[in-house]
Amino acid sequence: MPRSFVGASIRAVIKGIYVVLFRWWLEPLLTRQAERSLMRDVKRDLAFLFARFGAQFVPNERKYKWGKVVTLAAGNVKIRASLDRGEYGVALSPNTEPSEWTGIRDLLTAIVPDYVRPPYDPLSLYEWGKLLEPYFLRIEEAYQPENYAVTSRNLEKVRADAIAKMKAEVEVLHRERRTLKS
Repeated sequence: MPRSFVGASIRAVIKGIYVVLFRWWLEPLLTRQAERSLMRDVKRDLAFLFARFGAQFVPNERKYKWGKVVTLAAGNVKIRASLDRGEYGVALSPNTEPSEWTGIRDLLTAIVPDYVRPPYDPLSLYEWGKLLEPYFLRIEEAYQPENYAVTSRNLEKVRADAIAKMKAEVEVLHRERRTLKS
């Protein structure tokens, strides 16, 4: 009998045992534990949201298959903090448009004329907080219902500019590749 068949059979049996005996109760438990851990990180590293803006955790609008995600509401802003494979992410949405999640850097580019966009995303939740804190009042103002139409148009322009820039970069790479082939 081939060795790979025996190994595959053993893995299939172990996976079956795990699914039948453990998965149904262990995975939800581990997910809740991971979310509580992320909540502690958020409370620690984004403390200004709780102290100055009365942030509170709210239920996630949907289940996330990958990574850990928690959602907060502070004023008229929803904040989604995530951790997936060691990388933190933070996205924002107005309470009035809960499906319009936007990255902080795109939003700041759209609403703060003198904002200089760093070349990379922050690596920790603490760094995300340091990026967000000085601009949070401006974000709340941009997400006010009477201001959101302008904010939305500015975001569309930021996204269109980013797409145009990527297309230009791809075209340059294609040209370089063609010259290397010739």
